[in-house]
Amino acid sequence: MENPEISFECKCCGTCCGSDLDIYLNTTDILNLRACLSLPTFEMRDRFYRTFTLPEYGAYPLCLLSHRDGACQFLDGKLCSIHPMRPGGCRLFPAVQYFDSSGEQVYSLGKGYDFCTGVSEGKNIKMSDWLEENDFSIYSGNIEFQKKIGFLGRIKIDQRIKDGLIEILFDFDSLPEFPYKENYEKEIGSMIEKRDWILSFADEYVRENVKK
Repeated sequence: MENPEISFECKCCGTCCGSDLDIYLNTTDILNLRACLSLPTFEMRDRFYRTFTLPEYGAYPLCLLSHRDGACQFLDGKLCSIHPMRPGGCRLFPAVQYFDSSGEQVYSLGKGYDFCTGVSEGKNIKMSDWLEENDFSIYSGNIEFQKKIGFLGRIKIDQRIKDGLIEILFDFDSLPEFPYKENYEKEIGSMIEKRDWILSFADEYVRENVKK
């Protein structure tokens, strides 16, 4: 993996949070939000985030943080009210993560952030150090799973199966099998345990219901 340098100094101005940026969420993000708010997913879904698929992404499940009047709902004045449990996309800003044509995981400086006065300010640090400073290691399991189901972006499947996968990944409190109902512990070991259960359940669901 390439390890470019990044330079950024947050001014705590809240501009990025009020700029209607698309912040996509994964299961780890939902778990963090769930723990922060002490709410089950079925009370958060459609209120704080929406789930969907797009024709150009085939059957790949998507989840997007919901905004209110172009701003993040968790913006309190100029600051983030859930900062310790903020989504991965917010942790990465102004960097972005994606998979290239060969399937390799890539991190790079995002584009179109001219509104942010903190970009290119501060010390230059390696991307790996930037990820470590922002506790991005908790997303490793989710990133591997997203890569594993990347083939869903190239196929069409029955709507019922798509809805089932979205429920597992983003509304897992609705699952009768989910063993952590009303457990909102923030301790890292507990969070990883929940995440791994969800992703294992989702992996089995995909293998049983989807043909490559």
